[in-house]
Amino acid sequence: MLSDNDAQSVTVKIPKRRECAKTTKRLFKEVHINRTLKRVMAKRYRKPSSEASCQKYTLPCDKQLTLKHFKRDELLVPFKVYTKSHDRDKNKQKTAIKYHDACRVIKTDVQKRLHVAYPPDDVNAITDIDEGFFNYVNGRPLTDRVPLFKSLKFALADLLRLNGEIGIRNDCILHIETNYRRELKMYDTSLKRFTIQAKCFDSFISEDYRKSMDFLDKMDTLKKQLNITITELHNVATEQFTIKSRLMGLDYLYGKQQKYGRFLYYLSPPSWRAKNRKFARSIEIEAKGFDLGGTCEEETFNVIFDKMQKECAGSFVKPVLYFTQPCDLVDIFDGIEKQQLNHFAYAAHLSPRKKMLNEGIVAIKDIIHQETAFVVDTIKIFKTLLEFSNERCVQLEKRFFTILNGYFYENVGAPEVLKLLVHLEFCYERIYAEKPINSDILSIARSLEGFYMDYSKRLDALHSNTIQRSISTCIEKERRKMKKAKYAARELLLFDRLERDLMRAYAPVVRGPKPPSYLPPIKGAKSQKKVNYKPKAKEKRPLDESEIEYLSLFTDWTEGDDPSKFLHILEDEQ
Repeated sequence: MLSDNDAQSVTVKIPKRRECAKTTKRLFKEVHINRTLKRVMAKRYRKPSSEASCQKYTLPCDKQLTLKHFKRDELLVPFKVYTKSHDRDKNKQKTAIKYHDACRVIKTDVQKRLHVAYPPDDVNAITDIDEGFFNYVNGRPLTDRVPLFKSLKFALADLLRLNGEIGIRNDCILHIETNYRRELKMYDTSLKRFTIQAKCFDSFISEDYRKSMDFLDKMDTLKKQLNITITELHNVATEQFTIKSRLMGLDYLYGKQQKYGRFLYYLSPPSWRAKNRKFARSIEIEAKGFDLGGTCEEETFNVIFDKMQKECAGSFVKPVLYFTQPCDLVDIFDGIEKQQLNHFAYAAHLSPRKKMLNEGIVAIKDIIHQETAFVVDTIKIFKTLLEFSNERCVQLEKRFFTILNGYFYENVGAPEVLKLLVHLEFCYERIYAEKPINSDILSIARSLEGFYMDYSKRLDALHSNTIQRSISTCIEKERRKMKKAKYAARELLLFDRLERDLMRAYAPVVRGPKPPSYLPPIKGAKSQKKVNYKPKAKEKRPLDESEIEYLSLFTDWTEGDDPSKFLHILEDEQ
């Protein structure tokens, strides 16, 4: 079955019109001049290489027929043969493209669709859109002179053209004054509107200037207030910073005092600590132990301030001191010094063991050197193995490429295999209406084989009677179409013949001027009066049944038209 797009894109061979010898010579000269001009322009300007390469891989396009080519449409009714031949030629052109050129064809098609031509600087006339606008009236060509054949037809065409040109020129001349008045009115209205808009624009500018000045004054006052508040905030920030720094210093001193107090508490004897156990529990000295309670570096000011608030809110306990005199502290520090000296004296007894330790360190270093030498030897062995493996890898790579470019290419990358893959993809797309994605050639072939086997099983399941019945119905439909086409062509021919007979019977007789005589006048001859011979009226013959039927059809078609253009013959007789 043919689609609507295929039916519309039919190519029909239209016979050329006959021309005289003079016109053919003139056309040949024009063609020769155009060829020479094109050759000169091609030498001056050469297209870029990209366009020339793209033209090589473009498919032939179907040119649409213009309105002037559609003549004798009764011949275009049976167009089935033309569409079949057109589709056959189109498929041949597509299948003749090589696989390597298919991607280039797609590329050129994309470039054509993505190409946007720059807009021209000149102004296009109606002849740029339709070249035969002034040469055709209602699809009929207008010739410069009447040829020797078909005189009546071309005389009527000339008459219609002259009437059209005269009417157009009369309309243009009569409308000059009205157009001039209309333009003056438009100019006056546009001038008034422009003045009104200019006044409105001036008032808008003045109002906008006044508002902007008010906004600037408000901005200055707000700026002054903002500067005052900024200075106040700076003063408050400096005061807050000084207070925070003082509080941090006080907290640091308080922590140092707590550390010193705990140190003195643990230096006191245990008997005294047992007596003053309540004081230690109140300050939580024994619970914290040797934790001196230093402030952490990650503590923020808020944490330190909360801690100070809690301590200030609580009740202060008067400290109990064991060391009341400074000399007691001096005695304690002297004792600590002596203890340290005894410790250093005891450490002197450990010197031989230190010597043994140093000897062991030297022995360990020697062992490490030996192990490093063994590791270096193993590294060299692995290096030689790597070099051998690299050489082996190069050899295997060469063998792989020889196999790949030889046997593997013949079985996978050969043009015949690629063509087979393209054909299989095309068949798969036509059958399943989708492109095969992520599938190899074997899977595509297997799916097509399965479809073929299933289709053949279905065909085998069909009876011969149903096949013959479908073939006969198809043939009968085609015969009916051809009969209808022949009947339509016959009807169109009869209608054309009736129209021609009516024009011959009722059209006005063309009276041309008398041809001038080129003979010299005879002397003494009497001047004869010109006698006007009236043509004898033709006897009106009765109409046939077919002509009456077609006349009724003509009245149905022209029911809403003006009858004056069909009754001009009766007006001339009156």
